Amino acid sequence: QPELKTTYTADKMTYAATLDQPTGKLGLALTRKDLYYSGLTATLSGSLPDMRQSGKVAFDLTKPHITVKGSTTVSSKPKIEIAATTGADRYVGGVTAAYDTSKSAITKWAAGAGYTADDYQTTIFYNESNDVTFTVAHRARMDTTLAVEVTHNTGTKEFGLAGGMSRYLASGALQKFKIDHTGVLSVLHEQELAPAQKLSLSGQVNALDLSKPAKYGVGLTFKY
Repeated sequence: QPELKTTYTADKMTYAATLDQPTGKLGLALTRKDLYYSGLTATLSGSLPDMRQSGKVAFDLTKPHITVKGSTTVSSKPKIEIAATTGADRYVGGVTAAYDTSKSAITKWAAGAGYTADDYQTTIFYNESNDVTFTVAHRARMDTTLAVEVTHNTGTKEFGLAGGMSRYLASGALQKFKIDHTGVLSVLHEQELAPAQKLSLSGQVNALDLSKPAKYGVGLTFKY
């Protein structure tokens, strides 16, 4: 969807405005770094004309070996989300959860862990839907990474499998390919046109059923 975005940064403050052309909504965001003490960033955001319904307050606390992020809506019955990660040496772990005050319940949660070696990386995740996701990524060459993802739902006993590859071309362009067990093939190409301009081309097709319509996307990013 086409949108126009502008940002302005002064000292530790960042002001951003985004105009969504199809809906005509104007998104506004105010970010303050090092609020009260180093490592704490706070953001107040929302969109006009429904600022009260879309308003959100978020914070990001980053310290050595730990990161905590959280957000809450500003409605009468807010939804609260929080995530925390920590790591040591080559290991990392984290949890995330969302609490809906209107339901007085945790509506979603997830936990994960990972290990990074010199030329490969493994991760495992588990969430409230009983989905287990295991991923292995291997750097085959300096410019090429291969990955395999296996998913399993402990409730329904369903399995899923996907494989992917990412590589950098001599021109600096990034290409990504992914195919899953259902035959869905996804492709992404990103190219820096200039220091502040990036072109993105994407496509998706079902390789097992070419009668299904393919999907295409084009994006152009400008930074000022």
